[in-house]
Order: sequence, then structure tokens, then C-alpha cells
Amino acid sequence: MNGIKVLVRFVPGALLLLGILIALTPIIIFPVCELQGFNRMACSYMGLFEAVTGLLIIILGVLLLVKGRTTTFATRLIGLLLFISGLLVVMIPEFTGYCHSSRMPCNYGTVPGLRLEGILLSLLSLIWIISSFRKEQG
Repeated sequence: MNGIKVLVRFVPGALLLLGILIALTPIIIFPVCELQGFNRMACSYMGLFEAVTGLLIIILGVLLLVKGRTTTFATRLIGLLLFISGLLVVMIPEFTGYCHSSRMPCNYGTVPGLRLEGILLSLLSLIWIISSFRKEQG
């Protein structure tokens, strides 16, 4: 049981770090095609939407870190918003489109990286939400 408490202690920082990674992935870590010299394509808009979503996740992560006197309901709501944001990160490439050629950077780098980060974000936010219910019981 102590292992879970230790894990939960690091979740807000990990969520903030994932927000930073999501914001930087389409720009620096795995730049979209346009940033690597190709013409402006659908993946350019996908990268922009993902970067903005990453900034929103960063804001929510900071709110969790400095929660101070917020209620349990507020932290659960932030956790729910982070969970939805993680799903959004995974689904944005499908909504906006991206290059499906295996030679394009967004196909072999950006989209798989963002999907991994979005899934991790959703899982960590679920851990956060579940732990908030466990605190209330025990």
C-alpha cells in the first residue's frame, strides 16, 4: 500500500512533465513535416493543435501541483480534464489528419510519440482520480 502512496505523490509532477513533452513533441522532439523543410500539410495543423493542448495540460498540471486549499472535488475535476486531454491528444491526429507516407516525419515520429504520451497521460490521470477516492475512504 505504501508503494501506491509514493506513486501518487509523483503523479502531479509526471502529469506536468507529460504536458511539457506533448507541447514540445510536434515542435522540437519529433518536429512535424513543415518544420523539417516540407510544404505546409495537415500535420502542420495537427502539430499546432497538439502544442496548444500540451499548454492546457501544463496549466492543469501546475494547478495540481499548487492545489493548496482546493477541495477534493476540484482535484478530481482537474484529473478528469487531464484524462479527457490525454484522449484528445491521441485523437487529434485522426481528426486533423497527417501524412500517411512512411517517409514523412509526422508518420514515423510525431504521431506515435504523441499517442504514447496521450495514453500515459490518461493512465496517470486515472491513477490520480482513483487515488482521490481511496483517500476519502481511508
